[in-house]
Amino acid sequence: MGRQLNINCEPAGGAGGLRGYSILMAAMALICLMAVPAGAQVWVSGRPDAVRVEANNVSLEEVLTSLQTKFNLRYRASGTLERSITGSYDGSLRYVAIRLLAGYDFVLKIEPDGMEALIWRQSRPDDKPLVVKALPASDNPAGPIVRAPVMTAAEATRNERSQFR
Repeated sequence: MGRQLNINCEPAGGAGGLRGYSILMAAMALICLMAVPAGAQVWVSGRPDAVRVEANNVSLEEVLTSLQTKFNLRYRASGTLERSITGSYDGSLRYVAIRLLAGYDFVLKIEPDGMEALIWRQSRPDDKPLVVKALPASDNPAGPIVRAPVMTAAEATRNERSQFR
């Protein structure tokens, strides 16, 4: 007749079930470890003017969170930032942020103590750049507004690269 388990998860009739319980726990731990994506990692190092990011199969949100922790890059997004990032990114914090956010509609606000990124959505090839309208100068208590040219992420990247040549 086969062994039966009692309520205490021990086999009926002795202490030999401790080995079976240990094997069960080891198997459960192995299953839990397999649920974590293999190799998903992000490393951030350097200074704000010389940032290095190495990402391996991590979400954009995880990369931005790492940059937030290390360099005070604050970000707000209207949706989830689940796009998978793999690669190395080198340059100023602004340049790295622009490269990471390529394909999204976003605005970067540069401040003395850090940077803020406002991210609206992933852009589609047939989209026109998202334009944010400001108050007319007469309605704005801060005075006239200086408008920066509207650029796509690719144009911003080209502009950034041309400044370092």
